[in-house]
Amino acid sequence: MDKISKEYDYYLKNKEILQKDYNNKYIVLKDCKVITSGDSKEQVVHYMLKKKYNLGEFLVHLVSNNSDVIHRYYSRV
Repeated sequence: MDKISKEYDYYLKNKEILQKDYNNKYIVLKDCKVITSGDSKEQVVHYMLKKKYNLGEFLVHLVSNNSDVIHRYYSRV
């Protein structure tokens, strides 16, 4: 299982708890932890890049009752 799949499984198992804390927010999961949250995916990705994380190393997900879409970002370098 790749790292992103592991993060998504963590999200699914903890969805109800995450919805209470982060409903309608984008979250970043890395190592089965919420690293940051924000109102837009651009905001949270920008934060992660500033902190020197690489694209493809974390999961960005919109927490909501009807959102099961994941966003994968990869570095071209």
